[in-house]
Amino acid sequence: MINDAYEVETGDTGVAFKKTLRVKPGFESIVEDPIKSGNVINAMRDGTCVGCVIWEENDDSLYFGPLAIKPGCQKQGIGKKLILHLEQLCRDKTKPKLNMVVVNHRTDLIPMYEHFGFVRTGEEKPYYEPAHLTRDSHFVYFSKVIPTAV
Repeated sequence: MINDAYEVETGDTGVAFKKTLRVKPGFESIVEDPIKSGNVINAMRDGTCVGCVIWEENDDSLYFGPLAIKPGCQKQGIGKKLILHLEQLCRDKTKPKLNMVVVNHRTDLIPMYEHFGFVRTGEEKPYYEPAHLTRDSHFVYFSKVIPTAV
């Protein structure tokens, strides 16, 4: 599902910047390890997974990504519900920040995350696999302050 949700990053779309899939064969542990440790939240509809988000706990924050919604189920509020669940997880774990990154070419996602209250931290880093890119790409870092005493 993650590859399906991120297929816009490859191919001929205006935001395409990669030659390869998000989760490449041989790298399934990127997804399997968080699942084994319980660091994945699934959105279910009628017994079918229609969305998921992987998260990790840091000293003073939670980091999430990727957040993936099944094509055909996007723009129905599923991502918002997953983010609200992550915010509650921050409160439960008394983590005052929720952090994430977006690739600079995903201009379709940046306004959505800003609408949800995420702000750019000013930090940017090069994409970690330059050999797999079709054009220069970098990560834009975002953070949201989560009041822990609600």
